[in-house]
Amino acid sequence: MRSPFLRLLIADTTSMVGDWFAYVGIGVIAVSAHSKLALVVVLVAHTLPRVLLAPLAGALADRMDRRTLLVIGNLARGAAALAMVAAALAGAAWVVQACHLVRMALGAFTDAAVRAALPRLVEPARLGRANAILGVAWSATFLVGVAAGGAVTAIAGPAVAFAVDAASFAIAAIGFATLPRLGVAARGARLAVAWPRVRRAALAKVPVAIATGAAWIATSELAGGGAVRGGIAIALGAIHAARGIGGVLVPLVWPRRWRTSAAGLHASTALALAGVACVAFATTPIAVVCAAALWGAGVGANWLTATTRLQVIAPDAVLGRAVAYDLIAQAIAQCLGGVLAAMLGAGALVAGSGVVLGLVAWLAIARPSLAGTRVLALAWLAACVSVPADRHCATLRVAARPGEAGACDRALTNHTLAVPPVFDAHLRYLAVSDDDFYRPVLYTWTTQASIASLRASHQLLVATAKTGTFVSPFNRELATIAGGSGPGRPIAALLATHPALVHRRYAWPAPFATVMGVGDRSYGTALIRIELRPQAWIGRFDPTAPEPFAFVDAAGRRVATSAVLAAPERIAAIFHVRTGADVPVRFREYVVCNAAMVAGWSIATPAIRAELAAEARLLDELRDRFARVSSTALGAPAAPAWLHSPGALADTLALWHAALAFDNARYLPDRIDAVLAALVAYDGSGEPLSVRP
Repeated sequence: MRSPFLRLLIADTTSMVGDWFAYVGIGVIAVSAHSKLALVVVLVAHTLPRVLLAPLAGALADRMDRRTLLVIGNLARGAAALAMVAAALAGAAWVVQACHLVRMALGAFTDAAVRAALPRLVEPARLGRANAILGVAWSATFLVGVAAGGAVTAIAGPAVAFAVDAASFAIAAIGFATLPRLGVAARGARLAVAWPRVRRAALAKVPVAIATGAAWIATSELAGGGAVRGGIAIALGAIHAARGIGGVLVPLVWPRRWRTSAAGLHASTALALAGVACVAFATTPIAVVCAAALWGAGVGANWLTATTRLQVIAPDAVLGRAVAYDLIAQAIAQCLGGVLAAMLGAGALVAGSGVVLGLVAWLAIARPSLAGTRVLALAWLAACVSVPADRHCATLRVAARPGEAGACDRALTNHTLAVPPVFDAHLRYLAVSDDDFYRPVLYTWTTQASIASLRASHQLLVATAKTGTFVSPFNRELATIAGGSGPGRPIAALLATHPALVHRRYAWPAPFATVMGVGDRSYGTALIRIELRPQAWIGRFDPTAPEPFAFVDAAGRRVATSAVLAAPERIAAIFHVRTGADVPVRFREYVVCNAAMVAGWSIATPAIRAELAAEARLLDELRDRFARVSSTALGAPAAPAWLHSPGALADTLALWHAALAFDNARYLPDRIDAVLAALVAYDGSGEPLSVRP
């Protein structure tokens, strides 16, 4: 490849890396609102604005120097990204969305200019190879960008991801400025899309784009609903990183004869639709990432074939406009797929309806006769209306801040919420067992008086071995073992006396499981979200076990006692288990004991409301399921399920038991109405507060 092409590749790749950093950040803000509307807004903002400016962009790409258009376009997009940074730091989520819309609209100019410039920089015989390299670069930057963007967003927040995006545009503008002049082509050619072959090439991405729009909604819900373990940012990064891997590998092996042929278009479309179909039925982390990889492979192959075919067929004088029509068709199709799937789909139908719509479009483009298309369209509509949109809904009433009705509050205050796609996956994520107890995010209920004190002091861990006249069961057992001579004494003594480990706060991964307390009195109606650092260790503490303590790291790997004693500063929490016959109520709890291993904590935030909304919908679904279970089964104790890994539990009732912190009558499955009532009594009053020590 000639040097100018390499410079084009480097500049375009730099710009794309920043794009995917922002892609995760903007997705996290939307998923935190836990609303399909917010997800659709992100999808539309990421695609539709290009439609509005694509005709002008295509005309400019045919009438002015394409190098100049690339430089100016990237500088303008960088300015919009800087505005997103300011809006994110100010907490103005919908201003971020508006700036994002402007940023994406300006992308129409650079997209049209890059694709129209390529035939000027590469010989016709090498166009397929050049597009394959660009496709691999797109997928590789997608892979690196969403993975790194997910990690950066999770650690530092969306504003930092947007700042990286702004810097990437500045660097890309410098790179594009080094290209040779790419001036105006000869005039007089017909508008290329008027030709049937070119029109079909410009529409070749439509079926895949429709399915991709639906799959984007489905995978975002999977990330927010727990099918992939970890925070939303990490989950979204993992899903789309898998998609990027598929997009990197397939263009490299895509047969050369398929890079410009109709057969290649059909094969790539079938591959992409198959991947989205797998997304529709994926309910485990492995299934989700494998489906995403297959989906990405099809998208990469489709982009390579359709783009190369259009560049070969369309004359250079009108290539900018032909590319613009390609962008318009793809953007409208992706928005259409996402909007219709979100409106009419439920569960697997979110992605599944996108697949059927993609098949309809595929037939309509390849075979203008609509006979088969009508049949598929009717089948899709029948499938969608057979599952009413309000079949599994729950109402979560969240106390709004006085005088404020923000977007997140409107989505969660006195509002009927839509359904997460996989209830069992969410419940399995909340389940905890003796051999699977590492949880990076914990919740603790407390009173508004405690919240006021926390706002003033910013001291998360306040309880000690003896708070007032009360000594907790955890501290009593710890003191007993520390004062003895049996197994576990060194660790117990460390936890009881180390200055960094003597302050506590008691928590659990699922807010619903402790919302009513263990006795007649609740812990409070305010909620704190605690996020642990990735390097933190959690120890299991069972005073009745032959070896009372067992520590694991974030990957679930066992940590030796000697290592714990050598590096006690990495202890974050203790998973305290009490299931012996001497305990009136068998229970479990997480004792957060090291402020240095807390990555952050928050109160009254949209993320907390999102978790409560998801759990309220989960409880509503479980109430319907348990209504069909015998009273004998519903009255079974919960503790036996605590011994088994969540992955080994086959039925919903066992998963419910595994998610509980207390084995008492207050949390029996037939008491879900009471649990739900306590959950929706959450008091999220006051300004949102997020603290990262």
